[in-house]
Amino acid sequence: MQTTMALRFNRLIELNYQPLFRFAALLCGSPETALTLTHRTFRRAHARTAQPAAPADAKRWLLPLLLLELLEHRPRHHPRKTAQPVRR
Repeated sequence: MQTTMALRFNRLIELNYQPLFRFAALLCGSPETALTLTHRTFRRAHARTAQPAAPADAKRWLLPLLLLELLEHRPRHHPRKTAQPVRR
């Protein structure tokens, strides 16, 4: 039997999974990456809280976590080495 906490978190996922996934897919352009980002967002949310947010506050709370996951998932841009001046 699931605890009240687990039931509340499962409800949070049920209500917010599809909108969060669609937003992630819009941002990254890949359904596979969006799936990964969405899963990681909920995993991060679960690890960070002892009490899930109220449904009305959930999007305001989950969207920044999704953006953090997106930033951490993106390949890092390595600046090109600057050209050395030509010696004469």
